Amino acid sequence: MGFVKKTWQDRASEFPGRRKITDVVSGAVMTVDVVRNEGEVAQAGDPFSAENMNGLEKRIDDAFISYDTPRNVTIPAVGWTSTYPYINTVSVEGITAGSNIKILGVYAPPNASLDSVKAWNRAAGMLMTNSDDNATQEGKIVFKAYKKPGVDFTVIIQGGQ
Repeated sequence: MGFVKKTWQDRASEFPGRRKITDVVSGAVMTVDVVRNEGEVAQAGDPFSAENMNGLEKRIDDAFISYDTPRNVTIPAVGWTSTYPYINTVSVEGITAGSNIKILGVYAPPNASLDSVKAWNRAAGMLMTNSDDNATQEGKIVFKAYKKPGVDFTVIIQGGQ
């Protein structure tokens, strides 16, 4: 189940600072208005408000949408560096620096031959985990491989925006 977005509303009442106090021994009830008296405020902080909470909801929702939407990325056979670890930096629209991506698998179109699917899966099997800080850059993904893939292949990714 994905994220369910909520719309927050500010509380509105006639007497927002009013409290009812009951003496637990005698049962006497007194209604008082409470006012903040905190002394010197070292840091004001962020108010708890519908505007702030709705902004947070939007950012969370946007993150779920960008993460939940799989995309195809083609990794070309040309472009790999000549020494181990082999590196190929691929331009991918919408990728942001430092974002996390997950490779879900190899994309194979419905009309692909068995030999092509095998070759693409072998190539994808050469990929290594790239946990470097530069694994994603603005508009780019940096792929690493332990062996240089000899074919173009397409992976399905999730995340990165």
